[in-house]
Amino acid sequence: MLDGVAFFDRPAFLNPECHVWDVVGAADLAPYDKHQVVTRTERFRVPAASPGSRLAARWSQVLAEARRRGLTGVWLLHDQPEQLVSLVYFADRSVPLTPDALDPFALEQAPPLAQL
Repeated sequence: MLDGVAFFDRPAFLNPECHVWDVVGAADLAPYDKHQVVTRTERFRVPAASPGSRLAARWSQVLAEARRRGLTGVWLLHDQPEQLVSLVYFADRSVPLTPDALDPFALEQAPPLAQL
């Protein structure tokens, strides 16, 4: 509550969704208080039979790719009851994701990490 208004009751939020996520992996690759200024989230549905262990097996690949891209943080999250996976990752606006990507929208234009 702030000024008597609950967070999701504020007019800026239209049809918010709430999920309970299990953390498969999370890494801060740079100090988050100074370098995590751009965020990208990918969310997708997985088959009910997809165990969390399969996601855990992919975590090392996701983390390696995040480091290769110069990201400042990455989270891999799983909501088993709703069969959802979420990748949340962060970048410093001043750090290019590839040697030729020098604009501030590089994170938006980069290939999704979910390809892994």
